[in-house]
Amino acid sequence: MTRIKAVLTGGLITLLLCLVIVGVVLVVSDAQPVQAESAGQPVVMTTIDNTYYLPLTDAPPQRDITQQQFAR
Repeated sequence: MTRIKAVLTGGLITLLLCLVIVGVVLVVSDAQPVQAESAGQPVVMTTIDNTYYLPLTDAPPQRDITQQQFAR
């Protein structure tokens, strides 16, 4: 009896997994593809980015590793 319950449970889980996979495939295949070249409206740049970054003055000094020599 225990073996029959295990077989039935395994079969139901397998059937459920197959149904989920088929459902996902049907939903994904029904999606409408969108082409990258075709925009709905033309893209117009209305702002110009005038961001200037000042150098950090309160940053801790870092080592210059370009002059570092390795032990031989």
